[in-house]
Amino acid sequence: MKYIRTFKQHKSPKINEGWLADKMTEWDNDIKDVMVSFVSPFKDLIKKISDWKTITDPEKVKIDIQNTMDSAFNSLESGIDKVEKSETLIRLYDDIDQVIVHLNDVFNKELSSLKESVESTASGLKLVIGGIFDTFKDKFRELKSDYLDKLLENDEIDDKRQEAKSFFKDFYNKAKTDMKSVNVDTLMSKGENSFKGIDEVNKDLDLNADDKVRYSMKDDEENIAFVTNNQDVVDDNMVKLRSEDGNETFTINKNQIIEIVGEKEDNEVTKNSILSNIDKIGNDEDKLRKTKNFINKLNEE
Repeated sequence: MKYIRTFKQHKSPKINEGWLADKMTEWDNDIKDVMVSFVSPFKDLIKKISDWKTITDPEKVKIDIQNTMDSAFNSLESGIDKVEKSETLIRLYDDIDQVIVHLNDVFNKELSSLKESVESTASGLKLVIGGIFDTFKDKFRELKSDYLDKLLENDEIDDKRQEAKSFFKDFYNKAKTDMKSVNVDTLMSKGENSFKGIDEVNKDLDLNADDKVRYSMKDDEENIAFVTNNQDVVDDNMVKLRSEDGNETFTINKNQIIEIVGEKEDNEVTKNSILSNIDKIGNDEDKLRKTKNFINKLNEE
């Protein structure tokens, strides 16, 4: 495998050339300056994989990833200040998303190639790393339209820069909370047991209809699906799922469920549910003003 060794003045070992080199050819200097600064902190994280091969505390891995993500997102503010084109701010979102996906792949390949690693530990770490990054990606992709809307609300590049910096700062504070909540001990144990062929069903797993779950397949492939409401057709060791796009239903062993990543949303629209959501706004004057204006417009219809 070949690796890129330099980003301008920065040495960045073990960033897979096959994808990133092609991606960098798409970047003009305006976006490259931001993305190189964002990626650079990960070079040290990748080097730490050799230290993780005998890890006994997956929480340390989570902390290492969080510290690196902190550095990467802190670099965005100064990088965005140098952006000169609106198009750069628009494409920045997708470029960050693709870099995170790629880095996750690099971590998995590095873990697989460690000759001295304990293979069961490597299997556990793949789930730990994947769980943390997938939690980030779920939140990131969920808010993409909000980011683009904020950019389009402004015409001047200075205002767009300010909106971008504010958005990424607020987003990362929320994503960091979600990543901290990932149960890495469970993921580590799941990966190790899977490698060892231990096929124990998690009897404590409390699954409800429409829960969003992450499950494992062969070759460490992971997917997202939803629990169906007709579990009476399967036995106690199995669970029936609905694919994320809703086009397929299938049954798997409960031990293939890695974690519950989201519960059923309450979509009932009642006066009390709306008032409850308004209460959550608290004393935020800006949000209260927007809510009042929206209600006034509805009353005029």
